[in-house]
Amino acid sequence: MRRSLSLLMAGAVALAAVVAVGCGGTKDKDKPGSGATGSVTGSGLQAPPTGGGSDAKDKPPGVVAFETANCNNCHTTAGSAKTGRGMGPDLTKVGAKRDKDWIIAHVRDPKSHNPMSRMPASGPDKLSDKDAGTIAEYLAGLK
Repeated sequence: MRRSLSLLMAGAVALAAVVAVGCGGTKDKDKPGSGATGSVTGSGLQAPPTGGGSDAKDKPPGVVAFETANCNNCHTTAGSAKTGRGMGPDLTKVGAKRDKDWIIAHVRDPKSHNPMSRMPASGPDKLSDKDAGTIAEYLAGLK
């Protein structure tokens, strides 16, 4: 039983590391020589690379912030360019159930709403208050 629990915990830690790398982190894109391209959105996030799709200037700010914060690595929405990997829920109609304040609180500390959440917390060091608000406003409007 102890061995099974140890293996389960090791798997959970490994999964959390993979999810943390794929979600919310914009740090690598900000490093010189990272190979990332795009323009600064003015909100502290770097816009996703353009090419092969519509420019960020053609998208609402919430969609740009959602994509730039890599939320679409795990989540899908009707307005986002990429589709998520299915690790997180589809957020296309999240605004029908959740308001902006709940969404911001969830982005900041997902485990406060669901202790089993695999989503990494995105504190102000990873996502500015302005960007969190822009993303939450966008998601709260999806009904």
